[in-house]
Amino acid sequence: MAAAPDDGTPIPGVFNLDRVRLLASIRRMADLGAEVACFGHGAPVLSGAAAVLRSLG
Repeated sequence: MAAAPDDGTPIPGVFNLDRVRLLASIRRMADLGAEVACFGHGAPVLSGAAAVLRSLG
């Protein structure tokens, strides 16, 4: 997953080939209730990361 350079919104699918598995993984990460999320590319989500991840799918 990557984050958009302009506003830091996570972008699913940029480097992933299996969207079904990607979205299942995002849901599992959201269920962890994290406040912060860091990505391989782009800025981190510094607050409310679980809610941001849930909004992706």
